[in-house]
Amino acid sequence: MRKTLVVALVLFLVGCGENPMELTEEQKQAITREISTATEEFWKAWADVDVDSGMAMIGEEAIAVTSRGTLLVGKTNIDDAWRPMFQSVASQQIQFTESYVTVLAMDAAYAVQRGTFVVTDTSDSVGEPIPFAYTTVWQRVEDGWKVVVGHRTPGQSASTN
Repeated sequence: MRKTLVVALVLFLVGCGENPMELTEEQKQAITREISTATEEFWKAWADVDVDSGMAMIGEEAIAVTSRGTLLVGKTNIDDAWRPMFQSVASQQIQFTESYVTVLAMDAAYAVQRGTFVVTDTSDSVGEPIPFAYTTVWQRVEDGWKVVVGHRTPGQSASTN
């Protein structure tokens, strides 16, 4: 169900944008750089437990699928679910083992990161490394690139190619 939803949304976004075959290599490279930069900023915000900056990068109509399979629809619902989780987090150390961007169209791309994160809570207790794989679908809107779909799969830090 979750994978079907993400695939359907990606196909929808591709259908809304220009055909990626029409993009030049230079355009694809420029979009890849833009998404790479946005992705770095996105992950830095969450590593720093800067919920406001992290949420600023999420689109109003975004969809998030949690590691437990819960579907969160809309930025407000995502914020309502995520903000309380970060109240007891002092910092996160995030290490990537794999990261790549795929350009879908002039206004759509997705990024995949695999790795581990370690949470330090507000009492300075450091947790064990948690493996993850995270996919973000990005869409270019008036004020820049925004995450329109996010999906975290726990326990999958190794490449599944």
